[in-house]
Amino acid sequence: MFKASIIRGILEIMILPHKAYVNANAIIKTIYRMNISKQNLLEWTTAEEAEIQARTDILSYYKNMIVNLIFGVLFIFAFIKTESIILAILGAFWIVAPGIMCYISKEKNNNTQKIKKEDTDYLVNLGKKTWEFFETFINEENNFLPPDNYQEDRIEKIAHRTSSTNIGLGLLAVIAANDLKYIDNNKCLELLDKMLNVISSLSKWNGHLYNWYDTKTLQPLMPRYVSSVDSGNFVRIYVRFKAIFIKRKRKLR
Repeated sequence: MFKASIIRGILEIMILPHKAYVNANAIIKTIYRMNISKQNLLEWTTAEEAEIQARTDILSYYKNMIVNLIFGVLFIFAFIKTESIILAILGAFWIVAPGIMCYISKEKNNNTQKIKKEDTDYLVNLGKKTWEFFETFINEENNFLPPDNYQEDRIEKIAHRTSSTNIGLGLLAVIAANDLKYIDNNKCLELLDKMLNVISSLSKWNGHLYNWYDTKTLQPLMPRYVSSVDSGNFVRIYVRFKAIFIKRKRKLR
């Protein structure tokens, strides 16, 4: 743990110019868009899309971290004039940083290790405990939609509301429970059929789910609005889920 903290600290120093540039750029863009242009206020890129678009060759890393290179060269020149060893170390760190970031970001399949049996058992048991929440509350009382949260301490209390993200997560939870053999195929299809029927019946805005629904009445909660983040989560989950669901339904029936 101590060794990892030291390495993490060194890496943070190595990417300091790049990180400062990214943060400053974000602050300036935010101020400009909120106070002047009033445009692109909800601009965002998912981690998956960023990973697809990213180039992983070393030249691309140096292009993206050009600020690191500029400050590294400036500090080396400053070292030549002042002979300060600190400037030399920082300059060298910042110049080699893009190359090191490129190296540690590459997948190393040859270093993969088998999961120990005790770790596998732990994960399986943890999965079962997680599934218990969905198994307990995706029921007729909640119209087969997963509630947002459940409180155990002090007073047992369930929040009879759900969001589009929760709904998508509930669908995936049922599929995962079937994959992990927590429920059989018939139970899986039965739950999914009921959930999909309810989702189809929900009030929508131009085909989009509202962000919050009462799980008992299925009415959208006030104020009614559509969240680009939660709707985006639901669409991404639903597209993947639908392909899996249709394939399994055809196979079993």
